[in-house]
Amino acid sequence: MARFVMDVSPFVCQGGRMTPQQRHALVRNNLVAYLLGGGLMVLIHEVVHWLVGAALGYRSTMFSYGVTQQPDPGGWHAAITALSADIASLVLGLAMALWRPLEARGGFAHLLWLWLGFTSLQEGITYWVLTPFGAGDTAMAAAALGWPIWAMFVAMAAGIAGMFVSARLFAQPVATVAGDEIAARRAMAWWPWLLAIPFLLVHAFVMFSLQAMSLSVGEVVVVAMAGVSNGVFAPMSFIFARQAHQPAGWQPPRLSPWPVAGIVAFVVLVALQVLMRGGITIGG
Repeated sequence: MARFVMDVSPFVCQGGRMTPQQRHALVRNNLVAYLLGGGLMVLIHEVVHWLVGAALGYRSTMFSYGVTQQPDPGGWHAAITALSADIASLVLGLAMALWRPLEARGGFAHLLWLWLGFTSLQEGITYWVLTPFGAGDTAMAAAALGWPIWAMFVAMAAGIAGMFVSARLFAQPVATVAGDEIAARRAMAWWPWLLAIPFLLVHAFVMFSLQAMSLSVGEVVVVAMAGVSNGVFAPMSFIFARQAHQPAGWQPPRLSPWPVAGIVAFVVLVALQVLMRGGITIGG
């Protein structure tokens, strides 16, 4: 019994404890922040593909879950159009993960900042993991540039290492918001991710069925699974829970029972995705 108490002691709340109502509000606010932040991340990612393709002289069409260029770019142009968004996601995500200006203010705005930043970081990382499997931004760049197979597996290894780095970075914001209590940390970093999975899968397949962009079955599966994996840093952050602790003077965050503004913003974002089903074209 002594050993068990010692093992769970990092999760014993030292400066306060959330009520069940506060934990439920934390789940709801993080769930909406995850869905909205992840949706904004996809939009930003695709806009970069869209603009870079047009800047290189191609007819660039953006859909809710992808971008096409006409004619198909090859060589360095293909690599640039593919890697540009991946690099943008990595840079934006890392910057937002390390610089958290809304942390002192807290609230839904801070949670949205966290989920947008970390899903952006994970988006860039996930594509590196998928490199040897022939799908995604880095796989397209590798094929265009003729990377040897060993280089693709090096990229995958770098991506896997990046997943642990992302999880470690997320562990401290979890402790800052939720404190040291395990139930509160689960309310922030476990339940929102788990509850979002069925919605993300249904949403992805509905969007694919609506949009005019042609995708293979393999591409649909990869994109859908990538959408789910973009939040995996959250449950993985528990690996590093012992290295992250609540700040001195920690108090439970003040959150609305339901983040109404976030829900409205998410509905608007989904409506925009539906309107983009036929594609928006520039350049060429």
